[in-house]
Amino acid sequence: MKYGDFSSLVQLGIGLHLGTALLQMYGELGVAPLVRTIDRVRSLYLVPEGEQPPKSLKEELERLESKY
Repeated sequence: MKYGDFSSLVQLGIGLHLGTALLQMYGELGVAPLVRTIDRVRSLYLVPEGEQPPKSLKEELERLESKY
């Protein structure tokens, strides 16, 4: 057996590795805007209680967080 016998298998492994690495990076970049938006909405609840948005919005935010 020679290396040439396994070259296509090595290329397949490298291609799969690069593909999964790119998909993981794309997922992280795609979720980043959602995380920033959720953090901004959550910061609305750091103000004193009289100035906070309704509790129903907080419950909806928690549902969205658990979903994603």
